[in-house]
Amino acid sequence: FGLLMWQGRADVAVQAYPLAAEGPVWCPKEQCLWYVDMAHKAPGKLHRYSPATHTDTIYDLPRLHATTGPKDGPCLTQVTAVAPCQSNARVLVVATDAGVFRLDTTTHQLELVVGQLQPSLMWGTYRSNDGKCDPRGRFIVGTMLYSCDAPVGALFSIARRQGSVYGTRQLLSGITISNGLAWTADGSILYYIDSPKKNIEAYKYDLDTGDLSFSQVVFDFEPFFQAQGWAEAVPDGMTIDTEGM
Repeated sequence: FGLLMWQGRADVAVQAYPLAAEGPVWCPKEQCLWYVDMAHKAPGKLHRYSPATHTDTIYDLPRLHATTGPKDGPCLTQVTAVAPCQSNARVLVVATDAGVFRLDTTTHQLELVVGQLQPSLMWGTYRSNDGKCDPRGRFIVGTMLYSCDAPVGALFSIARRQGSVYGTRQLLSGITISNGLAWTADGSILYYIDSPKKNIEAYKYDLDTGDLSFSQVVFDFEPFFQAQGWAEAVPDGMTIDTEGM
């Protein structure tokens, strides 16, 4: 594996001035790009960009309490990840500080999917981060401390069991800053980034069961960052093209 420096041109698509645009996901059915603005918490900001009309629609999420958190706990709405549902592209799975929700963008109704992902951690000290759907529709999302200074986060798999009942499984533990997720075209390998490790790990992924097992580190950014004098640099989000690159 080598590092390929992209030589193309980047054009400005949206000039909505989000403060911390994250988690872009293209929706083929709606022909739009969903992304979040993690800098906003009251209310949380979710964006829908339409290339055909060059419009950027902003959805404000209300201040939310996780039902599994204390009633006097923090009321949080920081949106960290979004994914369109397979059955209805106008319904989204949204990861927030208050848990994971389904948002109907037509009616603006919210349905709680999962409250606290890690009830063993003190409520208000951690949050969700990057999240994507695997090729079978499971929502894979990671967690991290607000302080970003300890490997106590985890990676979770959320899937519908029956009706409106969802199940949550922990796939990985010992995560510091859960970030980039990408699957190969056949879904057999999950590439994953825990940012402070400064590498990309590959996991064998079973699409039928959703289980994973560590395979290898496929790329180490540390030598490149050191050569460039970028001591503080870390990998963040990630995607993969049709050629598996």
